[in-house]
Amino acid sequence: MPDNNTKRTILFCLAFLSLWALCITKIAPTYIAGDSPETIMAFNFLGIQHPPGYALNTLLGKIFILIPLGNIMFRSAMMAVFFNIATAIALFMMALVIFAEKGKKTEVYCAALIAAAFYLFSNTVFFQGLTAKGSVYTLHDFLIAVIFISLFKTRENMRYIYLASFLFGLSLGNHWQSSVVLFPAMALTVITEGKSINAKTWMKCSLFFLSGTSVLIYLFIRSAAHPVFGWGDIKDLKGLIWLLSRGQYTPLEHAHTLKDTLRLFKYYLLNILPGQYPLMLAFVLIPGACLLAWKKSRYGYITITAFITAVISVIIVATNEPGLEFIIKQFLTFTYIFAAIFIAYCIYWLVGLLKTGPIRITVMCLSLAFIIFLLYSKAPDYSRYFISYDYSRNLVKSIPEGAVYFAEGDLNGYGALYMKNIEKNNINVITTILLDQDWYREQLKRTGNGVLIVTGKGSNAVDDIKNLMYANRDKGVYYSNAYTRSLLSFDLKPRGLVNEVLINGEPRNYDPYFYYKLYSYRGIFDSKIKYDDFTVLYTFEHYGLSLQVLGSQFDTKGDIDQALFYYKRSFLFFKNPDVAAAMGNCYFRKGDYESDMGYLKQALQINEKCIPAHYYMAVYYMTMKDAVKARENISEILELDVNNEDAKALLRKLNGGV
Repeated sequence: MPDNNTKRTILFCLAFLSLWALCITKIAPTYIAGDSPETIMAFNFLGIQHPPGYALNTLLGKIFILIPLGNIMFRSAMMAVFFNIATAIALFMMALVIFAEKGKKTEVYCAALIAAAFYLFSNTVFFQGLTAKGSVYTLHDFLIAVIFISLFKTRENMRYIYLASFLFGLSLGNHWQSSVVLFPAMALTVITEGKSINAKTWMKCSLFFLSGTSVLIYLFIRSAAHPVFGWGDIKDLKGLIWLLSRGQYTPLEHAHTLKDTLRLFKYYLLNILPGQYPLMLAFVLIPGACLLAWKKSRYGYITITAFITAVISVIIVATNEPGLEFIIKQFLTFTYIFAAIFIAYCIYWLVGLLKTGPIRITVMCLSLAFIIFLLYSKAPDYSRYFISYDYSRNLVKSIPEGAVYFAEGDLNGYGALYMKNIEKNNINVITTILLDQDWYREQLKRTGNGVLIVTGKGSNAVDDIKNLMYANRDKGVYYSNAYTRSLLSFDLKPRGLVNEVLINGEPRNYDPYFYYKLYSYRGIFDSKIKYDDFTVLYTFEHYGLSLQVLGSQFDTKGDIDQALFYYKRSFLFFKNPDVAAAMGNCYFRKGDYESDMGYLKQALQINEKCIPAHYYMAVYYMTMKDAVKARENISEILELDVNNEDAKALLRKLNGGV
């Protein structure tokens, strides 16, 4: 007969395999928009990811991409789902410690399983388990869960504090910001759980802590080896501090204001938190936290402290601009460890109000089954997601071999670098935001194969880019289709998903639309596929923008049918009110007034302050001899832009003037 430890090990293995079967089928076969292409390159080349470097994540990622299952993108995502499941199991063990009550073993087990389910199947956590970059956060969650289990067990055996010290040091080599914010809760745990700690014990803790942080030595070793892809020149303590402190982002982070904090807190309460679970179950954490503090104060105050300090710290430090608040979701994954505990305890307490044990156990088991079914059915499924990878393939199809591509935006840059370094496309990629860094310019010289000309720094950022473009003009120069295109004095011509920089004057005599070669649109218009905010921002908007530019060129030339062809495809990707207004204007010129008004109304539904839509509506009503409605739309324009000359001209015409 197997002993209890063997049985427990078998049960954990079965649980892991069962959860693996549920999760692995929803992993994306390619990378998801955002930083994932960078993460995969770091795994492959043992490089250094963007600040703070993620040393531990990269080392473990190298192991996972050696698994002979699927492509490198899929293997990288497997690491994320592995640690998601490992965290759920660790959380189950953590909940057993917190919920433990005599005579209620089965009920406690069910409640602990409910806590694990609420963590694993929360929208944000589950999504991070489907993407390579998410491995940073799921690995961090696992470390945090095991740290708190270890601290909770110090009352039984003080040796657990050594494990907690080592793991805390190790976590600093992964995502130190999210570890440091939990230090108050960790300290509170040591005070309440541990016995008196003498100087010898503290010395041992320090040694274990330092052994954990030694993973950061990796950054020095790999930086000295000059990997194909890596951030920074980490050759001394100053370089390490620059990387760990995110020195490159310091000006942006210093710009954070109280108003930003309040805006992010509002977004957390109204958008992020309710979006984690169906039926507004996320807000059950509030009564659950209160009950835990009342009934299990030994653990309640610790978990509440951890949750509050974590959420507040993220919201205070985050630098997301209006419209980009969703970016903080990924930084909050570790908070759902504690949120899951609160929600599960609330359910456990409510069921505990029932009088008899068999009824309580039955209700707990049914609740567990219902919750797992409900949460899993709502979990995001990315098993048919190819969008961002296909975008990158289309990007490089827009750039001739050997050309120089200036990239802005995460997917524009990382996607092109992935195609260059992993899939061996012959293009030269320059990430414009890094050009002020000396180490990056040296890296460009090493990776340019002696072909790329890297000039000295210009007097300002714009001149610097122009100097580089001019020096490499004979190779063909291309530029991202978004952001700072208006800063360059060189003319730009759209070439698919990029712009050709016309340094030498007029473009060659060829059909520019020949360069819009599509690799694939796999799944883009499939309603069964879920799209995250990063995909909308970095993929759909860029597809929409490039097609909008092509449409506007035909529109300017008076080729209305071709303009509508590209406008409609642009609108499929991104519901831009300006595109809808432009389509309305095209139909007006064709004499199709019904379609005209349909698109103009859509434009105003998307953005009621869309000036082009109001302008074209005013033109339509003037044509229809409806002066009242025409005047209303002109007034709307002038309220939004008091100096709008086009609106003033319409008003003069409406009033009978010239």
